[in-house]
Amino acid sequence: MLTLYILLAGAAVVSLRLITSYFLDRKGLQQFPVPSWVAAISPFWRIYHNYHLRQFEAIHQAHLRLGSHVRISPNHISISAPEAVDTIYGHGANFLKDVWYDGGAGESRTMADTRSKAEHQAKRKRMAHLFSQKTIADMEPVIHDRVLALLRATDQQACDGSVFNVRRFVNYFTIDLITYILFGAPARCLELGHDNVRAKNARTGHIYEAPLIDSLHDSMRVAVPIGYAPDAMPLGRALVRLHPQFRSGERFTDIVYYYVTEACAKIQALPDPGNAEANSFADGGFLRQIMYDKQGCATDLPLSELLAECSGMVNAGSDTTSTALANCIYLLCMQRHVCYRDRLRAELAPVFAAAAGRLPRYEALAALPFLRACIDETLRLRPSSAFGLPREVPVGGRWIAGKFVAGGVSVSVPTYSLLHNPDVFAHPETFRPERWTDMPADDPRLVRMKKYHLPFSTGPRACIGRNIAYFEMVLVVAALVHYFDFTFADPRVDGHYEVLERLNANPDELFMYPKRRVEGSF
Repeated sequence: MLTLYILLAGAAVVSLRLITSYFLDRKGLQQFPVPSWVAAISPFWRIYHNYHLRQFEAIHQAHLRLGSHVRISPNHISISAPEAVDTIYGHGANFLKDVWYDGGAGESRTMADTRSKAEHQAKRKRMAHLFSQKTIADMEPVIHDRVLALLRATDQQACDGSVFNVRRFVNYFTIDLITYILFGAPARCLELGHDNVRAKNARTGHIYEAPLIDSLHDSMRVAVPIGYAPDAMPLGRALVRLHPQFRSGERFTDIVYYYVTEACAKIQALPDPGNAEANSFADGGFLRQIMYDKQGCATDLPLSELLAECSGMVNAGSDTTSTALANCIYLLCMQRHVCYRDRLRAELAPVFAAAAGRLPRYEALAALPFLRACIDETLRLRPSSAFGLPREVPVGGRWIAGKFVAGGVSVSVPTYSLLHNPDVFAHPETFRPERWTDMPADDPRLVRMKKYHLPFSTGPRACIGRNIAYFEMVLVVAALVHYFDFTFADPRVDGHYEVLERLNANPDELFMYPKRRVEGSF
């Protein structure tokens, strides 16, 4: 009972502070329209829409009604104007990550959630070689192995005449791949047909099985809103612990702990773990290259930092790419998009024929303009990350898209709204891959579209794994579209495929019937 009274007292103090701040308006924020009076005095407007899994849509609708600058929280201005991108996120902008990133941060910061510019630069420098073109090229056999496993799993469902959850199986593929490249061995979710993987409690040592996808999604649903109330983070963390989905976050932590500690033991048992030339990719994957530098010297990173970086990579490496894959297959299988699917298959056919029954090399598929157009249009229409990444305006304030915003205010450009801006993308609500291929390269409209097609953000904080993500998407989309026909198990889904935004804008389950259309050996 005492705990409840303390929580209520804390909530009352925070509420009084927010209301007082609103009326004092020291930062001149009352000039900006709000979607609801609640948004002006508290973070609950955002928290409400986040909890109901549609925050990006609520913000987008607010911009359509109220204009380019909208106050979505007491100290946060969402700015949908395209020219705000360079001001806020560009190189040299000096807009640091805002306090929201503290909400989900653990004992050690990851490259994604550290707010320190110097720490981010050091982490990115240490990790950059893992995402170089050479490293990605060396990973091709590993990626091929998992793509073939996905094709075998799909073919088995086709032979059985069973309904196939595309959303889940492409996620099994990305889980297998990120565990393969990060730890040196895949989780083999594709062979198992589920994502129940091993987890280990760091305190008790208890090993058990937990569903990775649901653990990750549930943990993000309760963790993301903590940062929306920066003045009440201790209170937010206390309340989250009472939520039934809090245990999911602990399960995800235990999953990462199991994989990291098992891989560390395997790496340290190698005769010369620091010798990158002598060891195969399977001997510890990326984790070994994090533990030892290019000279073979141990980096001596604490376990907490290894856990943090691996947690971030398992999250980003499994969730965002699987979202894009499910969305792309869905869009290409819609009845109204048959012409695009057929055009893509015509482009793919000679490349697969030249591969003589084998999976084509990435370099052959990456040269296909319409395949890339279908992927880029998917990322535009249904971006994996749809909300605006928050930044803090530097001291002295800045003019952003024609309006002055005071220093210390949080600002963001909502990704979904940017990618659906009709001044940049004609007919923004329509899937039109040809917008990327049917104009001359120097056409000002195409140049402008490419400038603001930023599903992976931009500037020094842009997603470091975007090249690997494209690599995966090119191979998987090409293979599934070439070898299989898919029909919706529920025809009502054709034209309405729900998005459930936790942190990433995940699509709902996607049940389809696969049918083999081309012979080939998997």
